[in-house]
Amino acid sequence: MHMGRSPNEVMTKKILHTAHYFVIMNGNLQSTIRNLQSTIRNLQLRRPPMSILHLSGVRLLLPCIASSLLAIGMLVGRNYMGHQGYWFLIWNLFLAWLPYCAAIWMAWVVQRKQTSLWLTLLPIGILWILFLPNAPYLLTDIVHIFGMHFVWWYDIGILFSFAWAGLLLGVASLHIMAELIATRYGWLAGWGVVLVTAGLSGIGVYVGRFLRWNSWDAILRPRILAHDLLNIFSDPSTYPRLIGVSGFIACVMLVGYLMIISVQPRNISNSQKV
Repeated sequence: MHMGRSPNEVMTKKILHTAHYFVIMNGNLQSTIRNLQSTIRNLQLRRPPMSILHLSGVRLLLPCIASSLLAIGMLVGRNYMGHQGYWFLIWNLFLAWLPYCAAIWMAWVVQRKQTSLWLTLLPIGILWILFLPNAPYLLTDIVHIFGMHFVWWYDIGILFSFAWAGLLLGVASLHIMAELIATRYGWLAGWGVVLVTAGLSGIGVYVGRFLRWNSWDAILRPRILAHDLLNIFSDPSTYPRLIGVSGFIACVMLVGYLMIISVQPRNISNSQKV
């Protein structure tokens, strides 16, 4: 006589069937995960040329334009004040732009993956290497001020090295503070800190260079320092030099700041993009 299955046997069979199903699904899931991991690794090892064009080229375009406009603006201002000359620097700057444009062109050609890739890249590469020295050549235009003596050049190198180190340290610290503010209050507040701090730094450089005040004097002799600052801002005759020096330092800091954020990875939140 055939006897029916007990409820326990039925439940056990259902549990075993469900477990078998999950084992199969788990195996398929693990296989899928392994395939995804392999695909991600391949994509990381073979980044598309677009990343080269975007990261190394286009993202540096803004600071390059800003620094060039700053240089041209200073030259125009010099001639506007009656000190004529140095217009040849614009031509030298144009030549310095050519290797950058050639590099962008080469990245664009690589991105398109043309059949005759090397036939196209070779002449562009030759143009790039030929015109590349025009970029650092602008450093040698200081010869028009100091002459060709070796000691002058060595001293210029020392001053430039220290100036570059100081600018880099200042801009890096500004970037850290702006990131802290942007993380908490948003990107608009972060940029506000950048602009205000750059302007105050320009005024601080003017006070230190021409009035010979030090940073610690704001703590040790605040009244005398405040008196001198009031005299500066109340005397219109000091405005041209004050605005010129402070504005120049502020613009240099902003250009340096743009250069730093232009090479920063873009995998951050919108609130931190300052």
